[in-house]
Amino acid sequence: MATAATEVGSLHLVLGKVIARDPQGNERTLSNGDSVRLNEQIITGSDGVAHIDMIDGKVIVLYERDGLSLAEYLEQNGFRFAGETGPDEIRDILAAFTGNEGGIAESEFSISDLENLPPPAAGEDGDGGLDEGILLELNSQSIQAVADFDSFIPLEPLQDAPPADENEDELPISDVEAIAPTGAVQNVLGDEDTAIALNISASLVDIDGSEVLTLSLSGIPEGSVLTDGNFNITADGNAIDISAWDLSSTTLTPPLNFNGSLTLSFTATATELNGGDQAASAQSFIVAVNPVNDAPIAEVIGPVTSDEDSAILAIELLQTASDVDEDDLDVNSVAVNVASGVAPETDIVFAINEETGLLLLDPAQFGYLADSESITLTFVYNVNDGTVDVANTATVTIEGRNDQPVVTDVTLAELSEDEDLLEDNGQEAAKFEGTLSVTDADITDAHTFSLVDASVITDDGETGAVDPAKTIVTVNSDGSYSVVNPDFNALAEGEVVTVSFRYIATDDSGTGSAASDEKTVTLAITGSNDQPVVENVIF
Repeated sequence: MATAATEVGSLHLVLGKVIARDPQGNERTLSNGDSVRLNEQIITGSDGVAHIDMIDGKVIVLYERDGLSLAEYLEQNGFRFAGETGPDEIRDILAAFTGNEGGIAESEFSISDLENLPPPAAGEDGDGGLDEGILLELNSQSIQAVADFDSFIPLEPLQDAPPADENEDELPISDVEAIAPTGAVQNVLGDEDTAIALNISASLVDIDGSEVLTLSLSGIPEGSVLTDGNFNITADGNAIDISAWDLSSTTLTPPLNFNGSLTLSFTATATELNGGDQAASAQSFIVAVNPVNDAPIAEVIGPVTSDEDSAILAIELLQTASDVDEDDLDVNSVAVNVASGVAPETDIVFAINEETGLLLLDPAQFGYLADSESITLTFVYNVNDGTVDVANTATVTIEGRNDQPVVTDVTLAELSEDEDLLEDNGQEAAKFEGTLSVTDADITDAHTFSLVDASVITDDGETGAVDPAKTIVTVNSDGSYSVVNPDFNALAEGEVVTVSFRYIATDDSGTGSAASDEKTVTLAITGSNDQPVVENVIF
């Protein structure tokens, strides 16, 4: 009688983890060439593949997370052991049989060890006592096997066994030569910078489960993006494995701004699990990419800084603009706004060449700015490539510089003693008053006036009527001034006295140009006849 340790096959290919487990839960890890025993279950791990050469001449293929009870397999294929029959004897017997295409059913691993099953007596079905032949019933087929032993005991046919052509778990054929898969491609068309759907497919020709299919795309330029919505790869120039991809959802986005045509190669490879033989089919197809206008790119210019005393500014408004399509660029709709600072009282003047983008600005128009003042201008404009406008700005800051105050000479040549002179301290015709003025480009500057020391000159033409030492000139900070001499009233009719002095105006900038140049005030006073005055005399 067969024992639990009876060998019923061996492994000719083991990949990954494959174990054998007996009814007591003992496990052993299997390798190529190991034998398998009657009472064992063969189980593959998540990465395991096993090819088992059985004693009936069949090859059983187990894939990942698969399993098989060897006792159940033998029972479902219509035989069991009795006595000490070994693999060689069983092969001799089964070599005489043909047509046994019984399938392998997946097991729940519940079949007990067949060691304790009592064998029926030989010849019990009416033909016992045969010493030179054994009648086996395999899936209802009765065949006379010639052998010189009687240790193989026939079983009753399986009551519910389906016909061979209806078995859903056909035993894989022991293939060793791969068959090239079929592949289909179509040329596709799309727009620049967009995802383009690919039209590719492939399938195995050998569908008995003995081959695996791998797929790859090559010729994809670096920077392209290939995706199926689940996988997403940026190409680096190497072939991309898409075996696990959803080909119906696969798209290609060419490198940024690329247009033209790409030639890609789609390769489908079948690999035979029994021996690793491979066969491949490769097909090329074209991805045509339509050009799409790319808007120009322009970066903000500035701030450009200058001052009111500088030369005319020339600003290239296209200096930061570019176009990947290499279109000719120009500018349009140029306008200026005051972003901050002291705005002018008049419109800002500039010149623009829209074709070249050259803008000219004269800082002199901002001469009204004081030394601590500035104005920031924002020029807004569009960069155009012939199709698309892209807005951009250029910022210019003009700083103020101090402008020297300007005063002028003042000449009053026809002053009359009686008409233009005022009383001073009870003295008639003794004082003249006036007001000085100043101009300054820096409209916000404040000014103070002052007398230049030792600049007063009194000249009466040697008449001796006016004593120069009595002349007092006062210049106030606000520009008002007075000239006093009590001798002015002593001028006879037609006599003239000239008084002159120098003055300056100073702004509040604190700079070296704060003071004006010195200017002179000249007064020419003509005497008038004074009525004689007599007094009563009392003796």
